Amino acid sequence: SMYHAHRWLAALYRQELNDPKRAAFHHEQSQRLLAEHQKRQTHKLSRLSETFDLPPIPSADERREMLDRERPPKKQELGEKSGKTFVLVSGLPRSGTSLMMQMLRAGGMPIMTDGRRAADEDHPRGYYEWEALKQIQKEPELLDEDRLEEKAIKAISMLLPKMPKKHDYRVIFMTRPVEEVVASQANMIERLGTEGAQLGAEQLTRGLLAHRNQILAWLAEADHMEVLEVDYPSLVDSPAEFVPKIAQLIGADRVPDAQAMLSVVDPKLHRQRAVAAAGHE
Repeated sequence: SMYHAHRWLAALYRQELNDPKRAAFHHEQSQRLLAEHQKRQTHKLSRLSETFDLPPIPSADERREMLDRERPPKKQELGEKSGKTFVLVSGLPRSGTSLMMQMLRAGGMPIMTDGRRAADEDHPRGYYEWEALKQIQKEPELLDEDRLEEKAIKAISMLLPKMPKKHDYRVIFMTRPVEEVVASQANMIERLGTEGAQLGAEQLTRGLLAHRNQILAWLAEADHMEVLEVDYPSLVDSPAEFVPKIAQLIGADRVPDAQAMLSVVDPKLHRQRAVAAAGHE
């Protein structure tokens, strides 16, 4: 939609091209469109903004610059360590992160959530999100909360390079064919009854794939992050293969009832395969 186009252009001119005048123009246009749309369907727009919790789609040159800026620190550059190790569940939106959070909870690990985003048709068992975490770069003290190490934390993929480097992390990174992610996104929007909100599927697929590859490349070099990639379709089809790998990554003591993780995997939840992009369920 034009709203999202103006948002991205504002961010591009502000962050990459250092042109505050044009950034302000596109910001004003996005706010004008937002206000107009809110008058027509306030509730649906608020749901739409939740749906489009997607990373921006930078060009190849911009991705290289971002990688340089957020180059993962090596051990000698990490400085004084806190001694704390946190468990993060990450991945692109619609990639099974909520299912993994539920599995960890079933295995006996508490989860960190503010409960703001209630269960709905798209996530019938809840979202398990902690909204404040999006401010982690400005407020690194968020992770100083008591007993937070004992809880699983859901962190959208673009936040991983911003996590305080004095801590260590065990990251369960959910992957899913990007075509399925885009198809699932389209179906979610269709159920909301919104119009004109979908980016071109091909453009979105390219952008999401580039973002995921960039984050995975960064993770592979980040000494303070240990990663397990979990393919969502494979997890749903054969969850027993992943339970021991998860326990090994985060520590068996954190999931004392690991086998109970199997009980929450419902194959019907993985209802949106790539063929849905062509209109088939």
